[in-house]
Amino acid sequence: MERWRAAVSGLTGLGWTLCEAIRANPTFDLVAVADRNRSLADRAGERFGSESFSDYRSVMIEPRPRVLFVAMPPFERSDYLKLAVEQGIAVLATAPPLPTLTDAWSATEFFAVAGVPFSVLRVWEPEPAYVRLRNIEMISGRLFSAHVNVISPVGNLQGWRGDSARAGGGVLLNDAYDQVDALVSIFGWPDEVLAVVPSTATAAEVRTWDTEDAATVLLRFPGSRVATLNCRRMGAHSYWRYRLHGTRATVVVTPKEMIVTDADGRQPSISRVRSPNCCAPAVNAFAASLAAGLSATLSPIDQHLMTLCVIQTAYLSARTGQPESPARLYRAETGQDP
Repeated sequence: MERWRAAVSGLTGLGWTLCEAIRANPTFDLVAVADRNRSLADRAGERFGSESFSDYRSVMIEPRPRVLFVAMPPFERSDYLKLAVEQGIAVLATAPPLPTLTDAWSATEFFAVAGVPFSVLRVWEPEPAYVRLRNIEMISGRLFSAHVNVISPVGNLQGWRGDSARAGGGVLLNDAYDQVDALVSIFGWPDEVLAVVPSTATAAEVRTWDTEDAATVLLRFPGSRVATLNCRRMGAHSYWRYRLHGTRATVVVTPKEMIVTDADGRQPSISRVRSPNCCAPAVNAFAASLAAGLSATLSPIDQHLMTLCVIQTAYLSARTGQPESPARLYRAETGQDP
């Protein structure tokens, strides 16, 4: 079996978890890791038997990988993605792939022109417990509403995550991206988005960050369908939960399982998550798509333009105080119809 030389840029967040998933996959040979924290990079290099770098550019040039796994902060990615496409290096990036729709649209175009794969890691899509979400209406009947709750740890917001100029947004973009992505992947383009993104700080509290740490979003879809999303930073642990209501059944999705409850209150189906490494299913699916042919990659960047557009529309709505149209914003940003 041919092995693909792989490198990882960025070791915080899901970076270390990615390294473990890559090392466990027989398709990849993890030859290099990089992080601006030199000590962290060296520890990862020793742990995974790879070269270590403190410069993201070097990791693409000196080891000459064929695949780059990107986990660096989104605001730092644009220049390195351009170098990757110039080198013909396939990319799998953690979410959000880039801070804005404009950035993602540009990346979509130059990767497409070069014929180089650029995919985004979806934790939920390839996980076996959630596989039926792809055709959920076969088990739920016609979906008419959804309610999503996301809790994210406060963590250390004094770095880029707390700086709106670099982060591009707060809890909605950087902590609830996967949940928004799953929601719009299932329901499609919303007609309107209405959002409020308040601060949870008290009046007397001195904040050390300027990104939002709470958001409430209402999405209206064609066919009188509606979804609500509530997310906030609190506590020390992350958690999320979808409740999808259909004419035949209600489907509840959590980080541990997917439960189907029919109209009579019975639970004919409970699928539990079995992947101890949350990145492994996506890494394995990416490896399989590369082996099958570079045009068949899972979760390509163009599928994420809608997600970024919906999030950006929510931020626009929070500023204007009224519902906004994602389709209108998409046309304004890209010059194309959604």
